[in-house]
Amino acid sequence: MRDLTGSGKTLGFCLPMVTRLRKERSFGQGKPMAMILAPTRELALQISKELHALKYNDREFNVLTVYGGTNIEE
Repeated sequence: MRDLTGSGKTLGFCLPMVTRLRKERSFGQGKPMAMILAPTRELALQISKELHALKYNDREFNVLTVYGGTNIEE
């Protein structure tokens, strides 16, 4: 089986959501607009990284990644 790491699968998942929220002008309302559940910590972090990369600027929207198994202070 071919390794598909870096092939844009996560981007392909995140981009339609961000595009729709931009079109609906949903950002900036100060409330959660989407929740993504991932089966592993690694995938949750990968999704978070892609979402940060899709921002026009740091203030467009916030991304909060929550997962278990590590110290909450980290």
